[in-house]
Amino acid sequence: MLSKSYQCFISAIFVSFVFSSVSGNQAYAQTLASELAQVEQPLIPASVFGALPEYQQPSLSPSGTKVAFIKNVTTPEHRALLATFDFKTGKQTVLFASNNETVRFRWFRWANEDTLLVSVRFLTRSGSSRYTSTRMMSLKFDQANQDPNWLLQPKRRTNSDPLQNRESQFADRIIDMLRSDPEHVLVALDRDVQNMPSVFKVNISTGKTKRIEMAKHDIRDWTTDRQGVLRVGEAFDYETGTSDVYVRKNDEDSWRKIYTFNAFEDASNAVYVSGFGLDPNILYIRKYKGYHLALYKVNLSTMEETLVFSDDTYDVDGALAYSVLSNDVIGVFHRAAKHGVHYFDKKHYALHDALASALPSLNSSLYDLSVDERKYLMYAESDSTPGQYYIGDRDKGSLNYLFGAYSKITPNSLPGSKRIEYKSRDGLDIEAYITLPKTGKAPYPLIVHPHGGPSGRVTDGFDYWTSFFASRGYAVIRPNFRGSSGFGVDFSEAQMGAWGLQMQDDITDATQWMIKQGYANKDKMCIVGASYGGYAATMASTKTPELFKCVVSFAGVTDLVKLTRRMRNDFAGGDLIGKEQIGSSTSDLKARSPLHNAEKIIADTLIVHGEYDDVVNIEQSRNYVRGLKSIDKSVTYLELEDGDHYLLNAKNRIAFFEAMDAFLAKHLK
Repeated sequence: MLSKSYQCFISAIFVSFVFSSVSGNQAYAQTLASELAQVEQPLIPASVFGALPEYQQPSLSPSGTKVAFIKNVTTPEHRALLATFDFKTGKQTVLFASNNETVRFRWFRWANEDTLLVSVRFLTRSGSSRYTSTRMMSLKFDQANQDPNWLLQPKRRTNSDPLQNRESQFADRIIDMLRSDPEHVLVALDRDVQNMPSVFKVNISTGKTKRIEMAKHDIRDWTTDRQGVLRVGEAFDYETGTSDVYVRKNDEDSWRKIYTFNAFEDASNAVYVSGFGLDPNILYIRKYKGYHLALYKVNLSTMEETLVFSDDTYDVDGALAYSVLSNDVIGVFHRAAKHGVHYFDKKHYALHDALASALPSLNSSLYDLSVDERKYLMYAESDSTPGQYYIGDRDKGSLNYLFGAYSKITPNSLPGSKRIEYKSRDGLDIEAYITLPKTGKAPYPLIVHPHGGPSGRVTDGFDYWTSFFASRGYAVIRPNFRGSSGFGVDFSEAQMGAWGLQMQDDITDATQWMIKQGYANKDKMCIVGASYGGYAATMASTKTPELFKCVVSFAGVTDLVKLTRRMRNDFAGGDLIGKEQIGSSTSDLKARSPLHNAEKIIADTLIVHGEYDDVVNIEQSRNYVRGLKSIDKSVTYLELEDGDHYLLNAKNRIAFFEAMDAFLAKHLK
């Protein structure tokens, strides 16, 4: 049975979260859905969709008696608060606050029942240069606004030795939380050689560190077994593109190479380490079985490989699923599997099935578990309902609503999405998701919304961009064009050197499919994208200039020549990756760059970019806007102060959505 609802408040900072019964929540949602079917609802402000989620990243303590979470507040000013709630005492505590601009939470984890490890990203200015760095701190769960215990402080500079003077830019790469030793963690830190991390054991209370493995063999990533022993190193040569996988039996054993491949020369030979089973001799890897990635286990004594799970339609590219109780692998996360996870033993579906029955209108998944697996957090959402978190107790048979991501969006007030397939012009089947608005009638104004990456992937579930578009009466199509991840080696590798070519044609073909199906008004269509999606949007305005009435690009690439040049100068391995993924011929790169073809543009354009974007440099948008203005093209430019690549600043996200709302309405209403 479901336990009684209750509510907790902390009035000093106006932070609250409400527990209510599942049955009550369902009844409320059903009543609202019925009312919405009869009465046209007022337009939800763009600022609601642009706001950061109210609650994020809840995590249970090992015992399951406490929960930590991030609460985003807007008054008296925008802040992100890291807080905890003790279910036994009813006490809520705000541990630390960030402004989400110069200081931002990246992640946090319970190190033990009383202490959290927290990663913080800093935006640092040095003259005209700005860069990000990350640091890690430990906090007590019940001490409000405490002074953090900073870990892995930079070395004291004692002489001119570069190993003494080097400071790691990123100091939050946890390798192992050391389940059997809750006072220590293992951390990868390139304190000695840039981009080649050594491994350190760190005391989370005192900050004392001990190196347990020196950087070597071009190893960029380390993996421990389930007993916390460092066992695997994955190496990558930035000049040749060669990858190697090293293993050893124990701390005293020497490293031996077991796999080598070059994904740029033949991606089908790639091998990716997933993790260890409870048996320290069993390593799980992902490699290609035919065209698609499959999960294998390897006996490290005999190097015998055994197929564990494969899918003939999609790559098996999710993380391993572990039992917190047994510490062993019990499955693998896979989007196409039942409840999003393929379990080796069907008994593990029992709890998932029960949760699905409790909330049949939502897609639910286990989000976190206590160490005895009796208490759990559940996450539930749908295309039309933003994420909701529930707290469950298997011993009590209770399941209670904890909090939601967007309380100002009424459940089921937005339309759902539908997976479809369309044929590209060369006969390839392309997957896409379409969303049709609840208001108006076909043919609708259309938003074509290509994803970023380009090796991203569109799936079902709540998406705040799509929900915003649909709330305005626009139909939306989101294609998984060539280069998207999860559809096999040939499909994903089709992005190599093909930006603006077949990848762009796939997006155009998706648009034409919407017109032919009678869903889209061909005279009222806009294309909107971010990052690579921003490139695809601006490229559309030059490759198919008469197709779209308007273009919106956030943090988009517009000049492939400058992109490859900056990759070569600013990123380790960027020269090789730029040549292989994007291209090397200047004339070819210009032909596929919106900036160098701007004279073809007809559509009005909105360009938005964060002032500090460490993925796509802001020069991409600044130069593009200057270029368009110099030839009298219609362009609106919004530069977001202290903005990043991911719209993680609430003020900036809201400003962008409000500007985009007005811009789209001008052309589509």
